[in-house]
Formats: sequence, structure tokens, C-alpha cells
Amino acid sequence: MDGTLPDADVRLALAVAQFNRGEHHDCHDTLEALWRDERASLRDLYKGLLQIAVALHHESRGNRRGALRLLETGAALCAPFAPVRQGLDLAALLHDVRACREALAREAVPLPDCGLRIRRAP
Repeated sequence: MDGTLPDADVRLALAVAQFNRGEHHDCHDTLEALWRDERASLRDLYKGLLQIAVALHHESRGNRRGALRLLETGAALCAPFAPVRQGLDLAALLHDVRACREALAREAVPLPDCGLRIRRAP
């Protein structure tokens, strides 16, 4: 490779694949790079997705409080872009985030596997 970064669409596809494989820390890194490079309104979308990924990382480590907080702020940042943006089904993601937050808030033990996935828009 010549040292240049892949375009944003390629990096977003990588982030989606990482997220869906449960590689939330790696997904965070990929989305953070997108967020840092973006100068327009998409910054908020990338930051929201990043926060949802970090929430799931927290959830997997038993940090329910951190997961709840980041799911809320991440969803709030993504909501203005719903139902679809960048080819992503954000309406479905936001629905799933809400269900995950409700499960975590019920303090289910053990922690639920939220199973959040980012889907391509139909």
C-alpha cells in the first residue's frame, strides 16, 4: 500500500464488518479515524456509531452503567440520520439499541447479549 488511507466508504464497510463480528474495540478505532477525518455533518453519525460500539465493549466487560450511557448518547447522535444514511439501516439499529438499553436497565443477570448488528439498508 502507498500509505494513503482507503476512502471513507471502504473504511465504513470495514467498521460495519468489525461491529457485526463483535470486534467493538477495533470498530471504535476504525470509526474514530472516520470521525476525525470528516468535516461535515457525518461526524455526528460516525461518533454515534463509535459510541454504540464502545457501549457494547463496556457491556461485554460488565460495565452496565457505561454501556447504558453510551448507548443513549450514541443513539441520540445517530437519530437525525435515520432511517437510512450511508447505506445503513439506522432505523433498525436504533430500534435494536432501544431494546438493548431496556434489557440492560432491567438489570438482567447475566448481562444480556444485545446482539446489535448494523445492517445495510434494503
